[in-house]
Order: sequence, then structure tokens, then C-alpha cells
Amino acid sequence: MRRHRFLLFPAGAPGAGLLLLRLSVTIFLATYPAGRFAKDDWQPFAFYLLAFAIGTGLRTRSAATIAMILAVVALAAGGPDLNGAFIAHAIDALVLAMVGPGAFSLDARLFGRMTVRLPD
Repeated sequence: MRRHRFLLFPAGAPGAGLLLLRLSVTIFLATYPAGRFAKDDWQPFAFYLLAFAIGTGLRTRSAATIAMILAVVALAAGGPDLNGAFIAHAIDALVLAMVGPGAFSLDARLFGRMTVRLPD
């Protein structure tokens, strides 16, 4: 019987690529609130909390899903300075939610590298 292996947290070049993808979404979340909200609003805190979670790889799939929803809501709300970059960041967040954080993340440290063996 031949066994198939699937690694939940890829390392090597794919893991480094996922780290760069996480950093891209993190930079978007960390720079978007600047100048967009009043100082007493809670939204910048939410963006910074999501940026921290995605940047460190903590609960990445959930945080990336929320980030994607925020980007889509920002696009739907419109604005004079919204452009194709928002679409790219929404797609980045969606991809990150689908593939996970990679080996260079807190999720990988907390949950370990899992192997799922599928029967033929």
C-alpha cells in the first residue's frame, strides 16, 4: 500500500514564499489605517491586531479571512484613493487564508507539523 503525505506547514522555498505573502498582507493592514480614522476609533486597533496576527503567523487562516473581508468592504464602500492595490491585497489575503501560514509561523510552532496519510 502506497501512502500519500501532505504537510500542513510547508518549509523551504514554499514556506519562505508564504512568509513573504504574510508580510505583504501585514504591510497592507499596518499602513491602511494611517490617516483614515479618527484617533478615538477602534478600527485602527483592529487593523493593527490583524497585522500582528498575520505577521507572526498566529491563527493565520482566520485573520487572513477577516483581512480579506475588510479589504472587500473597503472596496465596496469606495473612496477616491482606492485602486487596484486593494484588489491585489484582497486576493493575497484570500490566498493566505486558503494555503495557511507555512513553517515559519507561530501556528506551526503551536500545532506542529502534521502529516495526513491518505489511503490509495
